[in-house]
Amino acid sequence: MDYRPTVDPSDSAKVVEELALILLAARINHNSLDLIKDAYNNTYHAQNGPYPDAAREVAQVLLTSTPEYGTTTNIVVPDGNERTATTTVNQFTNVPEYKAAIHINLFGGMDSLSMIAPHPNGCQSLYDEYNATRGEQLYLQPSEMVEISVGTGSDPQPCSSFGVNKRLDKLADIYNAGDGLFISNIGILTKPVTRDNFKTETKAKLFSHEDMRSSSFVVDAFNVFGGSGVLGRAADVLGETMASGQTNIDKILSILYGDQSLGRRRKVDVISSGGNGVAELYSVNKLGAVSYGLFCYAIAC
Repeated sequence: MDYRPTVDPSDSAKVVEELALILLAARINHNSLDLIKDAYNNTYHAQNGPYPDAAREVAQVLLTSTPEYGTTTNIVVPDGNERTATTTVNQFTNVPEYKAAIHINLFGGMDSLSMIAPHPNGCQSLYDEYNATRGEQLYLQPSEMVEISVGTGSDPQPCSSFGVNKRLDKLADIYNAGDGLFISNIGILTKPVTRDNFKTETKAKLFSHEDMRSSSFVVDAFNVFGGSGVLGRAADVLGETMASGQTNIDKILSILYGDQSLGRRRKVDVISSGGNGVAELYSVNKLGAVSYGLFCYAIAC
């Protein structure tokens, strides 16, 4: 609803009452009205606020979720008693295990070679090269690593084991449980180049942090997919055959933006990092900031 309050937006009581008049003809019990006023006020005055638009959206969502919104004349009066739970029967068998892709953006705050590196037990020569190249202040010592085994396959790694920074030992646990994997050296090239000819042979800005970050979100060097993000396109495909949803913290990211040529706009639920509960949850449908990460959790990446 494209609504702007005619009263002071900082006055939660007046704004919510005006919305209740518009949406419910003022038919709402006082308990619900007070809860929605509190939710509006908490959102409006959240950290680094004020946030009048977000507060208004929260109030609208909560008002349209009230019983009165679905009736024509009645006001629902709670009696204080708990509802008897309805007995449910599980009709689903052989349902695949729930999986999620968790994408953490550190906005340039992480050096990947301080996260995972060759381990001397599995690759002494490469570890020595890593040590010499990084220098005394930047390389991980064996005592600072949690060793993980990479196994052997048809295309084996150059090392039989790597080391994860021990301060990120939970990521090592996830990897060892078979629920996650590490993807290193992510970047973009439109064609093979060398250090001698990259300036003239490719348009990719290989030493631009922002360009490398943005390209990792879309994974579309030649702009084939119209600016959509790689996880958004994956969600488009998954949504054809199974239930899927997308949730982000604070803002929508371009990596989640779907393929618009499909004729539908996939909504992303945005949850504020400044609080919790339903008052912090609302859906947006616009392209905002971008994000990237190096660890893929609980999905075959």
